[in-house]
Amino acid sequence: MYIQNNILGINFLNNDKKNIKILEKSLDKLSSGRRINTAADDAAGLSISEKMWGQIRGLKMAKRNALDAYSMMETRDGALDEVQNMLQRMRELTVQSLNETLTDEDREKLQTEFRALQISISKISKESQWNTKSLFELHESSFCSFEGNQRFNQIIKISEGFNNDLEISADGNITNIFLEGGYYTIGEIADIIDDKLIEKNPNLIINLTEENGISIQSENSSNIDYIKGGLSFLFYDYHMGTPPGMVIGVTEFIKGGRLNIIPGNNDKLNFYIGADRGCTISFLPKSGGYSIDELIDTINVQLKTKGENDVKAIKYLDKYIALYSSKYAITGLSGNMIKIDGITSVLYDNAKYGYISKNQGYVVGRKDLKNGIEVKKGINDTLRLKVDDEVGFNVINLLDEEENSKIYTSDGIIKRINDEAERQGIGIIADGVSFGEGKINLRIQSNYFGGKSKIILDPYSSAYNDLFVGEERYRLNPIENFGKVTQATIEGKYVIGEIAEIKKDYNDTLKLTVDGKTETIKLKEGSYNSDELISEINFELQERELNATAKLMGPSEDDKYAIFINNSEIGEGKISISEDSNGFEYLFCKSYFDVLENKEGETKIVEGEEGIVGPIEVIETPAVLTGRADLKNGVNIDNTNDKLSFNMSGEDMEIILDHGSFNARELSFMINDKLRGKNIDVGLKENSGYGMNLVFTTVSKGNGQYFRNIGGSAYSTVLAKIVYSKPANSDSGVTTNYSIIGRTDIGNDFVIDDLNNLLSFVYTDGNKDENNEYKLDIELEKKTYTDTNDLVSELNNKIKDKLREKGLSDDKISADLVNSKIRLNIKEPGADYKLNKFSGGFYDMVFEKEVISKLQPYSYSGYSNSKDEQITYVVGRENLNKEITIHPYINDVLIFDFHHNSRTETFKLHIDPGKYTSSGAVAAEIQSKLNKELLKKGYESNSIKVQIGGVDSGTAIDDENKLVIKYESKDGINDNGSYIIDGVRGSAAYTVFYRAQGEPSPTHAVGVVDLSKGADIKSGINDTFIMDINGETKTIILEEKKYSSEELLNVINKKLEEKSTNITASYYDGRLKLSFNEVGGNTIDGIRGNARGTLFFNVGGREFDKPEYFQIGANSGDTLIFDKLRISTELMRINTITIHKSSYANKALIRIDNAMDYLSGERGRIGAVQNRLFSVIHNNENYEENLTAANSRIKDVDMAREILEYTKQMILKQALQNMFIKINHYPEEVLKLLD
Repeated sequence: MYIQNNILGINFLNNDKKNIKILEKSLDKLSSGRRINTAADDAAGLSISEKMWGQIRGLKMAKRNALDAYSMMETRDGALDEVQNMLQRMRELTVQSLNETLTDEDREKLQTEFRALQISISKISKESQWNTKSLFELHESSFCSFEGNQRFNQIIKISEGFNNDLEISADGNITNIFLEGGYYTIGEIADIIDDKLIEKNPNLIINLTEENGISIQSENSSNIDYIKGGLSFLFYDYHMGTPPGMVIGVTEFIKGGRLNIIPGNNDKLNFYIGADRGCTISFLPKSGGYSIDELIDTINVQLKTKGENDVKAIKYLDKYIALYSSKYAITGLSGNMIKIDGITSVLYDNAKYGYISKNQGYVVGRKDLKNGIEVKKGINDTLRLKVDDEVGFNVINLLDEEENSKIYTSDGIIKRINDEAERQGIGIIADGVSFGEGKINLRIQSNYFGGKSKIILDPYSSAYNDLFVGEERYRLNPIENFGKVTQATIEGKYVIGEIAEIKKDYNDTLKLTVDGKTETIKLKEGSYNSDELISEINFELQERELNATAKLMGPSEDDKYAIFINNSEIGEGKISISEDSNGFEYLFCKSYFDVLENKEGETKIVEGEEGIVGPIEVIETPAVLTGRADLKNGVNIDNTNDKLSFNMSGEDMEIILDHGSFNARELSFMINDKLRGKNIDVGLKENSGYGMNLVFTTVSKGNGQYFRNIGGSAYSTVLAKIVYSKPANSDSGVTTNYSIIGRTDIGNDFVIDDLNNLLSFVYTDGNKDENNEYKLDIELEKKTYTDTNDLVSELNNKIKDKLREKGLSDDKISADLVNSKIRLNIKEPGADYKLNKFSGGFYDMVFEKEVISKLQPYSYSGYSNSKDEQITYVVGRENLNKEITIHPYINDVLIFDFHHNSRTETFKLHIDPGKYTSSGAVAAEIQSKLNKELLKKGYESNSIKVQIGGVDSGTAIDDENKLVIKYESKDGINDNGSYIIDGVRGSAAYTVFYRAQGEPSPTHAVGVVDLSKGADIKSGINDTFIMDINGETKTIILEEKKYSSEELLNVINKKLEEKSTNITASYYDGRLKLSFNEVGGNTIDGIRGNARGTLFFNVGGREFDKPEYFQIGANSGDTLIFDKLRISTELMRINTITIHKSSYANKALIRIDNAMDYLSGERGRIGAVQNRLFSVIHNNENYEENLTAANSRIKDVDMAREILEYTKQMILKQALQNMFIKINHYPEEVLKLLD
């Protein structure tokens, strides 16, 4: 039997566990020396102790920090001590330099040491470090800097207006400075700029680097927006193009020379200002022409009006005109001013205009191929022809070998001929043309254009007739002769006015012959109106028993009447009038006054040799009036012929001549006296066949001198001769009958059948006023008429029968034979008797006739105008008999315009750089580049030729050794039209073409950034590149992309072209180069935008920086804030000072003193911080000591008490062990009792 629980044992175990735990804690405390080893030992105490312990450790590190900071400050002070020593030495050197006992060479040696000290100070400020950290800050809290990459070891020339200006924009604030022109070292330039900057904007600092480069920084500023101006070359490779000098005309003005302007010939001068800005100067005609000074004034006035203030005309060597610009190249001359035409121009006569007129020879068939053609072998299957100047015939087969026949449409036969011609290489082209509505005629043309172009067809080739020979069918109408009956008539001119004055023995007789009877009728003296005059003439005709009648005709447009006298017999009789009768001219003839000469004055300008302007040679002639009246026998002047009037050059004049008899000499004296003071000379001249005549001559000469409106009663006496327009002086009456003659020959055995037995026509009887038309329908007997007379007899009989049926006399119409042709005749004469409205088979066959004619093809030979008319060229005026140097991007582009009709092609040629030892070499190079461009534009290689000389312009300028660009027609091609080559321009024009002064170069700017590996462009970060082109802002925006160097260059050039910048981008040593495409003083500056640092500049800067923070305490905020030591030669403004000249040394002395003061102040700040750090260190030590003691009291154990506690627990543990031995004794005793 067992008892299952033991209360005593359980109590023992619980107490033993508690005792062991107490013993373990006591042992931990004794072994660690800490009262609190875990949070359970003393939760609150542990928290307080750990916080104290953090403070203690923090204080220890703060002490180390302060000691490090102290050491750092000591290092800084040591560095500044060295800088201060160097400044002291620099001051000594400066003071020594100011002494006038020194020479310039001595000062240069002092400057060498001085410069070395500057560089050393700069190195100390830049390179002094503490634990790899820079000891000194080189800039203010915010700054921006541009690092230049140019190095200057030579004297620099500054030219006012060219490279003496600089504009700097920092945070929107613009600073402008200007240097005086002169020669400077780079140090002097930097020193001068520094002076100007410190005056205008002290935050802008220029820096001279150890390598003699220039950089710029803006302190207390976050951004330098841009730098621009001529002085930009100090910071990067910026070359402002060389001023282009001037283009000098070759027209020579000799002393007193005046240029005559002729509209349409030399009144327009076109030229380019720069690469693409055209300008036109116009000249108005001016009496007496222009002197060289007047031409220059005219050009300059128009340039100013157009706003072209950068260009002016000037006189060169007192005999030439030059166009000058300090900024732009003047090239691209064009307009009629430069045309070679025998007329001198202002500058140049060097462009020969050409005109080409050529055509093809061809043959055009007359056969209509509208319905096609059937070709049969051996019948009509070959065509033989010669082309141009070929000797033998070409054979064109119209059938293939296996074909026997083929039906072609018109298009088909044309294609067959063209295919065969192409296969055999025959130079022809066939097509279809029309010689009538709906017709298609075959035309074969030579492909050759020019005089030898022609097509000769072999008329014996089998296809000739079927392809080319046409037929024309037409009907010949019968020959009609209309009858007429006329009177013999004298038809006077329309000279009879409202009143006719008949004077006795002056104009009162008319001698007439009527039907052989001659009589003179005499009219009574007096004034007659027109009707009375006719009555008087008719009365006298009756009195003389002349079978004639007068009648009045008219009026005419000028209200004049004419006298007609008719023979009274109609259809016969004759009449004539004698011209000797004194009334003939007055009543029948039209009179007008005639002088030998009435010539206006003229002004002619004699042009000299083209290209030379001399005094204008003007040939002026007076107005001359030469009479026709013969004065050899003298004249009588009375009140009927004493007035002479005229208009001389706009002035009306009238003189009254003295009455009397005068010989020719007396008359001329008298008229001269009457015209005294009127600027007219009156003389005499004997003219063969005209006798002695008066001559009126104006004293003034030239255009505008004339004699007009000459009249007066004396006009016909002293000057003019009356000339009469006479009527025909005789006529006869005519009587004819109507007849119609057939076209068909009537031979024996003529057959009349159903087709030709009918004849109808209408007879008009002139005896009747009404119902006078009779239609006759004739039907001939059908048979064969063996004798033609039988046919005529049959026709007459039938006509008679029909006339009688109409109630007419049967002899009114008759038929007969004329040359084997039938003729119908009307008996009565006159126009009122006729036959018409014919019809019937007999009429169609006998009176009309169908004619079939063979129509041979038309053939035309080609034409070409003369070579002299065709040739086109422009010749330069620069003598190329020398070595020619072409520089890249300087003078390597030549441009010209080629005009053909309305089409203009511009050729831009890039000449390879290098030295060309002969003119032929440079011409060959230009030709090589031109050929490539010609092929690109669809022209043949060498169609435009470049050569040296080889032309004769005919001007006064020698054409030898001059560059010539020429177009010459090629035989055989179709290049018809007008041609002009002009507008020669580009950077090479001054070198190889124009007579010019100076070697212009284009502007370029080269960046600082190496782009050989391309660039990574981010949108909104570095994608915008801005620049100023001649003051005009241009912005390009790049797409986001990681570009290779080549891709970047291509896209930049594309953007530049889109913006019309006239700039090309390239690389120079991996850096971006922007170059003007034209020479001249253009500007590329103001480079900015967020991509400037990526593409162009090395840009540094920041918006702000923090001071130095020294952690000198255990807690947050226990810091010492120290504003950084800002030490640099730039900030102390000693970076650019020099002492090689007294003026510079004086400024240097002031700057050094200021720097020393500044440096002393900064060292003072260092000392103050050091003292503060020393105090902080000792304070931290005290704090740490006391805090450690306090923490020990909280956390460290009481060893004596803890040992006693430990001993106590060990005794208890031993007691428990003894008790454990007796635990099982009591249950055994109970079991024994139960037993």
